[in-house]
Amino acid sequence: MKRILLLLTGVLLSVVSTFAQTFSADKVYTIVNRNDASLYVQDNSTGGVSMGSMNDNSYWKFEATANSNCYYVKNVATGKYMQSCNTNEVE
Repeated sequence: MKRILLLLTGVLLSVVSTFAQTFSADKVYTIVNRNDASLYVQDNSTGGVSMGSMNDNSYWKFEATANSNCYYVKNVATGKYMQSCNTNEVE
């Protein structure tokens, strides 16, 4: 689980810094695994995220914070936010 979160964080930072993209509050995004484009980050409805085939829990919104280039990541289907965890946390 922590590997997925670390990978996800790295991918998100890479996208933001590489393209200097501003996410739009009125758009919905998917987050795909860079090594396997058929795997999407999704809310698993048990308090964590997982990788799997595209489904309703694969859609995310990026909500701007007060800090530049910093966003809250919210699942469209569940309304839950993605958050970081400490290194001892497991799925």
